[in-house]
Order: sequence, then C-alpha cells, then structure tokens
Amino acid sequence: MAFKPGTIVQLKSGGPAMTVASADKDNVICIWHAEQTGLIHTTSVPVACVDELLLDDEDDLDDDD
Repeated sequence: MAFKPGTIVQLKSGGPAMTVASADKDNVICIWHAEQTGLIHTTSVPVACVDELLLDDEDDLDDDD
C-alpha cells in the first residue's frame, strides 16, 4: 500500500496514531505527539509494519467545535 502525507497510521502491533510525513515504497516517515511528555516524535517505519487508521466521525482529530 502506498501512503500519502497526512494519512493517519498505526503500527500493526498497536501504539499511538501517527501522521505520515513522507513515504516511499519501503518506508514511512511518521510524526506523532506524545501526550505524556508533550514532545513531537518522528521515526522511519517499514511499510509492512503500519496500517492506515480509519477514524469514525466521533474520533475525528479535527474538532470544529
């Protein structure tokens, strides 16, 4: 699967929701906010290790309220 920048993904083994910053055929560069520390993290993950995370309308990360 080809991931586009802005796609929300998660490790197949679980973990935080991450945003794709960039991707190629082998790796996905992901970024996420660690709430416990308040830090932004970035890492490269093999494409085979992540799935797109589909959010319900209730779980939408862009609250317009």
